[in-house]
Amino acid sequence: MTLFISLLSVISITVYSVSMGLCFMVYGKTGKKIFQYAALAMFACIADSVFTVILNLLQLSKSTHPLIMSITLAFTITEIYLFAKIVYCIFQKAMSGAFYIWLCIIIIINGLI
Repeated sequence: MTLFISLLSVISITVYSVSMGLCFMVYGKTGKKIFQYAALAMFACIADSVFTVILNLLQLSKSTHPLIMSITLAFTITEIYLFAKIVYCIFQKAMSGAFYIWLCIIIIINGLI
C-alpha cells in the first residue's frame, strides 16, 4: 500500500508541476491574478505530495506526532486559502462559511484518496 501511495504521489507531483508551469506561463502572458493563484495552489499541492512521499519513505505516514500533524494542517489551510482566492477571482463574491466547510470536505476526501 505504501508503494502505491508513493507512486500516486509521484504522479501527482508530475501533474501538479506541469499545471503550475502552464499557469505561470499563462499568467505571464495575460497578467490575470487567477492564474497566479492557481499556480501557487499547484505549488502547495506539490509540497503536500512531496511531504507525503517523505513520510512514506520514513514510514511515518500513520504518525500522530504533533509536528507532523501541524505541518499537514498548515498545508491543508494553505490549499483552502488559495482555492478560495481562485473562486473569489472567478465569481467576485466573498465566500460564506459554508463554502469553507465544503472546501474542507473536498480537500479531506482528496487527501483520503
